[in-house]
Amino acid sequence: MKLSLLNETRVRCAVDIVSEQTGISVEAILGRGTTFSVKNARHRLMVMLFQGHGMSLAEVGAALGRDHTTVIAAVRRTLGDEAYQAELARRRVAA
Repeated sequence: MKLSLLNETRVRCAVDIVSEQTGISVEAILGRGTTFSVKNARHRLMVMLFQGHGMSLAEVGAALGRDHTTVIAAVRRTLGDEAYQAELARRRVAA
């Protein structure tokens, strides 16, 4: 899936923000590291892109080189299942 220029810009900005907030390098966030702090930063980024920027699960996954199911797991783990379900319901109503 090719990202639009707008979504590419969103990803670059969001990754910079999460990197600054967490102190984790952009390279580490976008990489394959599995330490708690790196995974936590990456999950925060996924939530920001999904919930804050309205990107689809597939778009977030494509932007970060991961499958959409990985994004689902990260968002659920970060937000909790109820908040995740509420976000999906909100999107269905808006569509």
